[in-house]
Amino acid sequence: FSAFNLSSGLNWTRKQNDLVNTTNFQGINRLVSIQNIEPINETLTGRIAADKRFEKFKVSAGGNWNTFSTNTLLDNRLNENSQFSHTYDFRITTTFFKKLEVDLKYEWNQNFYQSATIKNTFNTHSPSIEIDLDIWKGLKLNADYTYNAYFNQQAGTKSEFEFLNAFLSYQGKSSPWEFRLTVWNILDTLSIRRDSFSENLISTYSYLVQPRYGLFTVKFDL
Repeated sequence: FSAFNLSSGLNWTRKQNDLVNTTNFQGINRLVSIQNIEPINETLTGRIAADKRFEKFKVSAGGNWNTFSTNTLLDNRLNENSQFSHTYDFRITTTFFKKLEVDLKYEWNQNFYQSATIKNTFNTHSPSIEIDLDIWKGLKLNADYTYNAYFNQQAGTKSEFEFLNAFLSYQGKSSPWEFRLTVWNILDTLSIRRDSFSENLISTYSYLVQPRYGLFTVKFDL
C-alpha cells in the first residue's frame, strides 16, 4: 500500500583445510598446484535494495558488499590475501506525457586488494541514461548511454570510456510484422578497463570490445 519495497541478504562462508592454489617460481616459470592448508578462509557478502513509487516517477537505491580473506602458499611461504569491493547505485525513472520514459542512474564501484607485499584500489564512476520513446503509431525509439571513469589509485591513472546504443522499431497495430534497426557502440569505443586479483598479482587491464555495428531485423509472428 505504501509502494515501498525493501530487500536485503547476507551470506557468510568459512572454510577450514581448504583447497587452494600454491605457486612456486623457477626462473621465468610459474608452477601451480593444489594443496590443503590449515589457516581458515572466509567470505562475507551482503546486499540491500529499496525502491519507492510516486505518482509519476520511481526512486530506487541499493548497495552490494563483498569481502574475503584467503591464505595461499607462494614459494612455500604462507601468503594472506584480502579483497573488499562495494557498489552503490541510485536510479530515478519517470514518464512524460505517457510517451517518453526516462531512466537516470548513477553507480559507484570500488575494489580494494591487498596481499603481504602489494595493495591497490580501483574506482569506477558510471552515470547512465536510458530512454524509451513512442514516436508515432507503433514507431518506437530506445536508446541508452553510459559514461565510465576508471581510476587506478596506486598508479594515479584515469581511463574514460563510454557506450551509446540505439534501437528503432516499427510494428503496426495488430500487424504480425515488425521491423527493427539496431546500432551498437555508436561512439565506436575500442576498449574498456577492468581489474583482477590473484594469489601473487594485482592487475588492471584493458580488453577490446566489438566496434560499432548495426543490424536490420524483420520479424513475423505466426
